[in-house]
Amino acid sequence: MNSETLFQYSFQPPQVFVATTVDLKLVIENPVTGTPVFFAGGPDGDEIDITFPVGSGNTDLVNALTFTATSLTEGFTCALDAGGTYFAVKSPIGTTVQPGERIEINFVNVVINGATTSPPAAASVLIQEYIGSESGNISVNIDKLPAQLGIIAWLDPLIVGLNQPSTLYWQSMGGIGVEISGFPSGSGAEKFPVAGQPPYADSCKVTIASTTIPQRTYTAKVYTGDNQHRETTVTLTQQPPLILSYDADKGAKIGAADTVVLSWRSLYGSSTAISTPAAIINNPDSPVQVHPGNDLVEAYRGNFGNMPATANYPLTVNGYLNPATAPMSFEISPVGLAYFKFGTMNNEGMLSGVKVQTDPADWGATELQLSNELNTFAIYQPGGATSLFYLGSGDTTHPQIQYFEAESKGSGQYELTWVTANVSTLVLNPGTIQITGERIQRGSQIVTLTTSETYTLTGTAANGQTIVSLLNIETNADAARIATPEAVMTDPNCTITIAPLGPIPNRYLNPSNQNRQDATDVIAQLTFGDLWRMPPFRINQSTVRLDVQGAVPGGGRNWQVQINGVNGASTIAAAIIQGNLANASTQARQTYVASRARAALVASLNGGQIQNVNGPCN
Repeated sequence: MNSETLFQYSFQPPQVFVATTVDLKLVIENPVTGTPVFFAGGPDGDEIDITFPVGSGNTDLVNALTFTATSLTEGFTCALDAGGTYFAVKSPIGTTVQPGERIEINFVNVVINGATTSPPAAASVLIQEYIGSESGNISVNIDKLPAQLGIIAWLDPLIVGLNQPSTLYWQSMGGIGVEISGFPSGSGAEKFPVAGQPPYADSCKVTIASTTIPQRTYTAKVYTGDNQHRETTVTLTQQPPLILSYDADKGAKIGAADTVVLSWRSLYGSSTAISTPAAIINNPDSPVQVHPGNDLVEAYRGNFGNMPATANYPLTVNGYLNPATAPMSFEISPVGLAYFKFGTMNNEGMLSGVKVQTDPADWGATELQLSNELNTFAIYQPGGATSLFYLGSGDTTHPQIQYFEAESKGSGQYELTWVTANVSTLVLNPGTIQITGERIQRGSQIVTLTTSETYTLTGTAANGQTIVSLLNIETNADAARIATPEAVMTDPNCTITIAPLGPIPNRYLNPSNQNRQDATDVIAQLTFGDLWRMPPFRINQSTVRLDVQGAVPGGGRNWQVQINGVNGASTIAAAIIQGNLANASTQARQTYVASRARAALVASLNGGQIQNVNGPCN
């Protein structure tokens, strides 16, 4: 008795001639209306079992399981189980099957038995799913036709989008030729000779070639020299475009300097476009990096007063009939002032050399005006507002932090020095140090640092207006700590091993020097927080991407570096990060975990082996 399965199953061809040897392709598809299905990897992971009816009877398919199986889909394998009774589809390292995606398994040199009936009998193949906590089974029939004049035909795919082709496959028996009719141009028919051993197999490309009709039917006919023939029909359908997902790696509210990665999945589209505030990106490949803050600046350059706070990135997929659209928008946070000050103070206390920076840095919608007595700096904000700041003796109202610098005194001590104007209260952070008296206008403070620190001076004028100035101090000790995260290797509570698990499945064998450099650069960006993300998270670096394929048993993650724009085998590095590393409880241990994960990916890149990163680290 069948029970509900997560995937849909079909065989190509759906029929076979008895007493012949054929290849059978099993198509395992996650329906477009389904949800992402994580397929856990490893020897104890999820699996799909395929049991062929074995025997010499009419409803048996083969006399024995003498054929082999191979996966046509990256990340999956298929082999006969140890008992020799069924084939098992597994994933070595785990992956997620998105709606509309397939797993394809090819069974090679399947010897069909010679038993049949009239009308033809069907052999029922049992398929059993064991995925996560779910299990289900379904029977898929393969019709057995007598080995006499006849033809079997099928389409792959059955459904296409506008101007997209499909392949019409056929196998014939007993004739001298095959005629395919229904083509939209020319005579509408084309003849093909038969060759080789029966069943005679061939194929051709077919299309609908219309912007208005939803279907086109093709007829496949096998004929003999004495005008006998048999025929069958197949119908190709075209669908309007469908957007399955449209995602961003950040939330709806972002910083002005943030980069956002947009990724999407669609079906049946003939062209794609993303409209940005500044331009239209035509036919991009997913994923795409965008810069919402910068795009707003470019779109409203010369008209910053009308710049909105929201950057929109609608996705349009064109095709048959109406296009599919999906919205995406980001609200840009206000831009702050990092500092507006003089950079130099001479021995007499004279200030010169204006320095200015926004927070985040290098916001493009600004205007700096310089003069001898008064300098002004305008920040044009997302949303149309303007923040205006003053520097110089020509203003006696607005708060100014005219100078804020640090000088090393040795032994980790630094002297912070500042000069202000029009300020009645002044606070130094971290530490909420209240500056009082004459030190508000000109003062200094000795601080001791063991690690890099950013200091913030906040000045408030009598009218209540405030201004800040940020000063970042990087210490040599901090640089050394960052460069040697392996210092925690002797920590008994954090022991990490890296060991190979075997060759990378679907490995891309000849990465270029640019691929390798991009892979090294993208691996260097992986942080402890990133390690435990779920799909579709990824980091792009020019020709490659580093993405999490999914969770593995125990709460770990499967990470891979893949080459962009390559279909099929595209993986150049892979690592399993075990879940017992997610419990790292201190910053030092988390830093070490991240460094070991990066080291494993680099080792995989250089050696072609999947690397297993294991703890514990508490």
